[in-house]
Order: sequence, then structure tokens, then C-alpha cells
Amino acid sequence: MPLHIAFTSPDALSERCDVTTVRTAHTEQPAYEPGAVIPAGPWRPITDAAARALTAPTATPASTLVEIVRPPLQPR
Repeated sequence: MPLHIAFTSPDALSERCDVTTVRTAHTEQPAYEPGAVIPAGPWRPITDAAARALTAPTATPASTLVEIVRPPLQPR
């Protein structure tokens, strides 16, 4: 099932999102559950091509849309 991100501005998405490659954790990495998906490389800004690939086409089912939101700041 494809995944699409709900956004209206590719520039705003690029300003707010970074991407990286991932790998699965192994048993010798006690900080992670075996099989967990973890970052494998440096974080970098999302490319225009990647933003276009994540753009939801018309009539995309809501079950395949993800909206990225910033959680509210927690008082200290």
C-alpha cells in the first residue's frame, strides 16, 4: 500500500522535513529492539523529487494519507 503525505506546499514540506536511509537493528544493539527500523545515515533535506513522489494524487483514500504535525510544546 503506498503512503502519501498530506501537504499543500512542497517548499514548506522541504523546510520542515529531513530524510535518511534506514536499516534494521540486530540483537547485538541493546539500545534497540531486534528488527527495529533505525536511521542508517545522515539526515538531509527532502528532495523535490521525493516530495513529488509523496504527493497524494486526486481521490487518494484517507487510509493512505499521513499528516505531519508538530506536537504542542510541553511546559517544564
